[in-house]
Amino acid sequence: MIVADVKVSRQDGAIELAAMLHFEEPAGERTRIFFRWPEAYGCPEATGDPFLAGLVVPAMACGERLHIDAPVSADLMSALRSARRKPSSTCACAWTTPPPSSTAITASSACAH
Repeated sequence: MIVADVKVSRQDGAIELAAMLHFEEPAGERTRIFFRWPEAYGCPEATGDPFLAGLVVPAMACGERLHIDAPVSADLMSALRSARRKPSSTCACAWTTPPPSSTAITASSACAH
């Protein structure tokens, strides 16, 4: 899975963080994904954090790599790496096939927050 074209926009009193999601299989399938909330809650930068949090499990379930073409916080990447090293008996969820190590997660860069 590739998350690309991450953009923040304002429209009709709402903020939207959107991206295009490209699947490896079937080849070339694309879909637009987004998060939208009232403008009163603030406007973030174009970050890949919510896409990473929302797509890591589906990527694992599909056996696909996950590449996010946007900055992802170093803390989130570190926490994810730590969670992947822990045995499934220590968390409420269980890793299923493919094993966690088979899903490569990359981001275009790390940001400080």
